[in-house]
Formats: sequence, C-alpha cells, structure tokens
Amino acid sequence: MDDTRGTALHTLPAQAEQRVLVVDDDATVRDVLHDVLKVSGYEVELFEEGDAAIEALRNSSFGAALVDLTLPGRVQGLDVIACAAEEAPLVQCIVMTAQPTLETAVEALRLGAVDYVSKPVDVPLFQEKVRKALERHRLASENALIRRNFETLFEAVPGIVWFMTQDGVFRRFNEEGARLLGYGVDELVDQSYKVLSPRVMSSEGDAQWVFSERRTGMRATRRRDVELRDKDGVARRFEITATGAYEPEAPGSKRALGTFGVGWDITEQVHLEEQLHHAQKMDALGRLAGGVAHDFNNMLTVVASNARLLRSDLPSDAPERELVIEILDASERAAALTQQLLTFSRKQVVTAQPIEIDRLVSDLDKMLGRVIDERIELSFTPGASAARVNVDPGQLEQILLNLAINARDSMPGGGRLSVATRVMQVEEGTPLHAAGLSSGDHVEIAVSDSGAGMSEEVRAQVFEPFFTTKGPRKGTGLGLSVAYGIVKQHRGHIDVESIEGGGSTFRIWLPVTRAPATVPTRRITESLRLGGETVLLVEDEPMVRRSLKRALERQDYVVIEASDGLEALAMVESSIDKIDVLVTDIIMPNLTGPALAKRLRSLKPALRVVFISGYAGDEHGELDLGAPGVAYMQKPLQLGAFLDLVRQVIDIPEEEEL
Repeated sequence: MDDTRGTALHTLPAQAEQRVLVVDDDATVRDVLHDVLKVSGYEVELFEEGDAAIEALRNSSFGAALVDLTLPGRVQGLDVIACAAEEAPLVQCIVMTAQPTLETAVEALRLGAVDYVSKPVDVPLFQEKVRKALERHRLASENALIRRNFETLFEAVPGIVWFMTQDGVFRRFNEEGARLLGYGVDELVDQSYKVLSPRVMSSEGDAQWVFSERRTGMRATRRRDVELRDKDGVARRFEITATGAYEPEAPGSKRALGTFGVGWDITEQVHLEEQLHHAQKMDALGRLAGGVAHDFNNMLTVVASNARLLRSDLPSDAPERELVIEILDASERAAALTQQLLTFSRKQVVTAQPIEIDRLVSDLDKMLGRVIDERIELSFTPGASAARVNVDPGQLEQILLNLAINARDSMPGGGRLSVATRVMQVEEGTPLHAAGLSSGDHVEIAVSDSGAGMSEEVRAQVFEPFFTTKGPRKGTGLGLSVAYGIVKQHRGHIDVESIEGGGSTFRIWLPVTRAPATVPTRRITESLRLGGETVLLVEDEPMVRRSLKRALERQDYVVIEASDGLEALAMVESSIDKIDVLVTDIIMPNLTGPALAKRLRSLKPALRVVFISGYAGDEHGELDLGAPGVAYMQKPLQLGAFLDLVRQVIDIPEEEEL
C-alpha cells in the first residue's frame, strides 16, 4: 500500500440544512408554506406530485421535506417518505395531513418520518418543528461526515487498524492490515484476537491490554511492541497504539464498548536494531579479545624465546631438556589460541589478493570430501562465474573447512552438504547494507546442511568466542568466531539461517573486485648467515625487549634498545646512518611503530624495518608492507623464524619486495 498518496476527506454539502422540499396537492397550502419558510430564511422547492418530489430528493440536497400524505397519482406521501429514508436518509421528513389517524402516524414514523403536522397549519408550531428538523439534519450530516471520514482514514492507514469488543472479538479490521497478515477481512471479523498470536496472547498477560478491557478498563492511550503471527504462522513485530472506546451511560460516567487500535509493522526495523546490537556486542568482544591476546602474546614471546635459548644452552642429554620442550609445546598451543582471538578481533595483519571464488571453492571441494563422512552427500553449485574477491585464500579456505566440519558433526547419521556461489547486488537501505556491506556487487557463498539445526537462542550466540554446543574437550568454541572475524576484516558479512531440526545455512558475502586474479606464491628461504649489523630494537614491554635483545646479540648483532618511539627517535635521529634495521613494536605509547618508521625512513630511505605486534589494533592499516625492506611478524615470536626474517630483510635487494 502506498502510504504517500493523498487521502480525500468528505465535506458537508453547502447550505443543505437551509433547503426545504414541500410536496402538497393544494396550491394554497403550498403558497402559504412557501411564504412562511421564506420569511424564516429557508430556500424552498414546491411540488404537487410525489414522483416529482422523489426525483428532486434523488438529485438535490435538502435538510427537511414536508410531505402531504394524500397526493394525486400513484405515488403517495408514504412512498415519498420511504424513498427519502432509502435514498436520502439525512433528510428529515415531516408528515402533513388534514385527517390524521393513529395508524397513518405510526406508519409514517416507521418509514422514517420524524414529526407530524396537522392541517390547518399552526404557523408558530410549524416553524418550530421545521427548525428542529433542520437542526437534526445538521447533526446527522456532521455525524455522517465523521463516519465517512473515519472509514476513509480507517482504510488509508498503511498498517493494521481494528475495533474490538469487550469480549476480545474483532468487529472491524482494515483491508490493508488484513493483507499484511495474510488474511482477508472476513477471516478476521467476528474472530477472537487470539487468532493473531495464539502463543503470546492466549494468556491474560503481556498483550492482553492491547485488545480487551475485561479487567481494569483502559482510560488512556497506550503503546507497546507486540509479536503477532500472520496466517502462515510467521512472527511479525508491530508497534501497537490502543485506546478504549466509550459511550455516555449516566451523568459523569461512561460505559466501555471495546478497544480501537492501530499498529505499524516494525519487523524490519527490529531486525536492523538487533543486527546493530549484535555488531556492537561483537565489536566489544573483539576489542576485549584483542587486548587479552596482546598481553598473552607479549608473555608468550618471553616464555618461548627464553625457553628456546635455554634449550640451545643445554647439552643434548640434559634431563632438563624434556621440561623445556614441554614449555615450548605449551607456548605454541597458547600461541595458536591467541592467534584465533586476534582473528576474531579483526586486528591481525592479512595479505589479501584477488581470487576467483569459484576456482578456490572448486579446488577446496576435494579436500572437503576427505574430511566429511562418506555418508554425507557433497555438492558444489558454482554461480559466481569469473567473479573475484580480494581475500587471503588460506583464511577463506579455513572458514569453509570449519563450516564443513561443523556441518559434518551435525549429521552423525549422514545427510547433505552443499556449497553454492552466486553474484548479487547489495543496495542501500537493505538489511545487508545496514549490516556493514557496501553497495554494489558481492559474491555470496552459501554452505547448507541437512543436520540438526539450532534453536534461536543458540543461533544468536553462534559467532561469539568460546561459545560451543559441543561437549568438553570437543572444541574451543572459536571456529565460527574466527570465521566472523576473517569475513569482517575482508569487508564482508556472515550470517546463519537455521531451524531446530531443519538444518542450517551459513551465508558469506564478500565484495567483488575488478582487479585481475593472482596465484599465491611463497618465498623459499635459504640458510642465512649470522649478523654483525646494527639493530634498533624498540619495544615498550621490558621482558620482551630483553628477550629479543639477548637473541639478537647471540647472532652477533649490535643492538640499540629503546622503550618507545620518542626515546628511539631521540637516540638515533642524529646517527641514523649507523642503523641497518629497525625492529619495532606497533602499538606503543607516545609514538607508534609505524610513525617511528616513517620518520626514520624519511631520514634514511634504505632503512630496513621489521614490525612485530601481539595486537596491531587500528595501526595495521598504516604498515607499508609492500615497500622494499619492510616485513611483519605476529607475536608470540618463534625465535628462529624471527631471526631468519631479520636476516632476510637485511639481505634482500632494495628493489625487491617481500
């Protein structure tokens, strides 16, 4: 229904209450009545026969009609009154007769007459009767106008409008409202309000006030959000405004008749608000997870680095080596956990490249066949043609693998797992746009299973870190939260549709890129020689700084250490030529690592830089990793890999990119 259209309201016919019709076969009576009415200020039309009077009633507006009961021809006065009651019901008919009887008076009143005048006419009494008849016409016309305008507005509202009795039965329901709920008007009228929400409204609780006043009576307009169910049983949210309808009962009191109400469908609005709330909650959880990961990564760097140095110092047959190895194993497992937290928080540094999505999913299809149960039927329906998305292919493969494993676990007895792709357009104002997707073309990847599905409560928490429905020791609860973080960091969106007992469908949307597709490559490193160069080590965490300095010095590097960017700048700004490589944390007080690197490379463009971080925060966008001699390593650092990276950054030709 177009709620922007104009609504035409009715108005009163001009001067209808001042016009009087007179029908009488006596010319003298007609002339006398004409003169009396004209003196009173009324406009008069005179008729001798009933059929002419009826035609005038059909084609003109009158406030009152003075009708003689005995007329020439076949149309008599009672016929005129009956026709007026049917075709001009607002006209107030007054009977005139020279031979009044009780029977004729009763019949005239039954047909619609409002008063009776005997001939010969008592002029003052006649004038008073006409005045009262025209006043009744005015009031009836105003009431009819109100009713017509009410009907117009009742049907014009682009929502639901109803009137309900005290017993909770619909007596009126607008056509548009019935259509919104999938009903015809006749399917709701004379039905209990419970037909719209048998689950929520079957009790005397939450929504009873909206539709009935059986308990306390509603003395004021009230508003509430209510869940109604349409004819198909689908729940929809409405903002309902309801008020009681009354009629006067005695001086100073009134009797409640029922309830008028109007409701607006806010299902989409509520959905968007829930999406916003969920996004805000996930963002807050991401910040918390990122902060925790930052602290853990610093501590794990110290633990792992010192453990590796200790292992290298111990003889191969020393009994303590086994303890050191267990420390290293535990630190690696903890490092994997913190990496998952960073992925969820969307603060890890990723290297994205244009990938043809159908080719990637098709290549992964063989791997999926190996990890799922042979009783599960696997299918792939490509529909994205040559569309490309800018992603880290390894991370996207990780997402699809996690989804496949979750689907497998939900179908222990076998079932169907399907992966489908397509290109779709996201438009402004749609739920996907509100969820954070930019407008334009996106690739949709749908992973569907015929498994157990999930309840609404589970579905609402499925992307939260550490939430799992699996038993103890059967999962960390980070798989889907990691998927959420990866997709969000690639400017995409992920959501799930699921019905308990009816399977699940995870949908991933990623923006299409026009850049040409690339094939991932990996650099093969050779054994690297020992150091001898000067390293500027900038790290605000003392234990981490001491651990890295100790490891670098064992490789024969000269290490200059600083606790933050400003201290480092002050120490080497005048002697920058002596520095061969900058190793710096990203997040530091006073001056961040990227800002420090920019300042120093402006003084020495050939300066090599290795960024390290346990939590890159919002600074990862400032890392110029495409520049020659610039690299990045995620904490907790593996000591050997870190030393190799420092050596590699120093040795790589300046024109080559890492």
